[in-house]
Amino acid sequence: MACDTTGYTGQNYCDKNSRFGKPTGLGFAIDGNTSTAANFLLQATMEDAVQAQQIFPLHNMKGFEDLSTEPTYHDYDDGSRKLMEQGDYRFSAHFDLNECVKKQLLNFRGFQQGLYMYYGDVIRGRTIDAGTNVIPLRIADVNIEKATLPTMSDREMVKVVVDLVSDKDLNEYDYSRKMAWDLADVDGLTEVTLTVSAGATATTIVVDIAADCGGQSKQISGLGLTSADWTIATGTVSSAVESASVRGQYTITGVGMAGDVDLASPVDRTDTVMVISSGAVASGI
Repeated sequence: MACDTTGYTGQNYCDKNSRFGKPTGLGFAIDGNTSTAANFLLQATMEDAVQAQQIFPLHNMKGFEDLSTEPTYHDYDDGSRKLMEQGDYRFSAHFDLNECVKKQLLNFRGFQQGLYMYYGDVIRGRTIDAGTNVIPLRIADVNIEKATLPTMSDREMVKVVVDLVSDKDLNEYDYSRKMAWDLADVDGLTEVTLTVSAGATATTIVVDIAADCGGQSKQISGLGLTSADWTIATGTVSSAVESASVRGQYTITGVGMAGDVDLASPVDRTDTVMVISSGAVASGI
């Protein structure tokens, strides 16, 4: 920047103030995740990124602490001083999580890729090309601290501590937009298990799909019903039908089917249910 460069300080805008309210969530993101400014506003863009395992949303934040370091100066003997560095951004976010999500979150210990920050219906990232494309904030380090013990007045909480790479990401490169859709509607991927009913044949396999955690089982409805939504070790899947009376039960039809059956990868499926299989299971044929 030239030594005589200046900026414009007028405030003749619709909103003169910062749009950021209370922090409500985080979205870990892998390096390379990017979207155009127009696509950044779309719910479908977020859904696609989650299904492609590029963004990992974490909603329902219960607490937030700014742990950033302050600018440091060097003081001279004559009473003057010089700025040495602007300080680093660091924060902790607190979440009330069940045992399954808590265990999955441990995979982000030491994560050094990217992050989006959620403020109600606002998503915050960065741009390095004047708003043409939006990319995540850069992370220097993440620590998922051990969960606190529940007390007489508080629940167990998990603290996520994040160090950002540079203060430029939230200042010079800052980019945020208010979404016209509810951020909470796009969850992260939930791991589900498959159970095959007895009596499978080369043309018909009945599969129950559920998310199991803490001794409770939630049957998953709304999965895709085309050949792209299911895989089989041998043979060909033609289609599937969800039971009208048993939630989360699917009858898969095909030709010459045998061996392990599985739910296709989220990015390959036709549905937008944010689940991912824990692994293929034997069909019994």
